[in-house]
Amino acid sequence: MNPRIFDTHVHFPNNWEDPGEDPTPRVEHLMERLRETGVVKAALLSGGRWGMDHQRCIDALRPYEDLAI
Repeated sequence: MNPRIFDTHVHFPNNWEDPGEDPTPRVEHLMERLRETGVVKAALLSGGRWGMDHQRCIDALRPYEDLAI
């Protein structure tokens, strides 16, 4: 049986060179990598003084509600 991992510290995949960029491709890539490695839940860190605000991050993660919290 493969391990089931809850990753409690995942940084939201911001593009620091272009913060206004659509995050969808980066989020898709991150979610694929998490699933490949056996992660079943991931706590993504976002918002604050740097990066997107929390609502924009929540919206980008909505398709992955089963995985990202």
